[in-house]
Amino acid sequence: AMSVFHHVASAGSAGLFRAAIIESGPPSAVSREYGLENMIKFGRRVGCNNASDIRTCLLRKSPEELVTAGSAGSMFKNGSSWGPVVDGHDLPDFPRSLFLQNRTRAVPLLAGGNTDEANVFIWPAFPNGMNRS
Repeated sequence: AMSVFHHVASAGSAGLFRAAIIESGPPSAVSREYGLENMIKFGRRVGCNNASDIRTCLLRKSPEELVTAGSAGSMFKNGSSWGPVVDGHDLPDFPRSLFLQNRTRAVPLLAGGNTDEANVFIWPAFPNGMNRS
């Protein structure tokens, strides 16, 4: 659902669809600065320590190396996660701002949510279970 929200908000997705169905998840993104910091941390986990050449280094890594490094950076372990970045081009502003300013694709939109659907994101943070306290 979040990816559908981003296509509706993204200038680069204009004309690619005539309607959208969104089931769960809000439109969110991180700043360019945070996205770069997150990428540099990921690069270090996979052995790409030169920030100025990180793209070339990452392209040389195997899928297995990238997946292993990616799972080591779970948002529950160290606060980093992957997602859309406000880059000034594809996402010129935060999706919420684009929606509030009516600067998104003008397409019919059906949105919904499910009871307890966030459990998949919450439970990994509590491997020993949760209680009311």
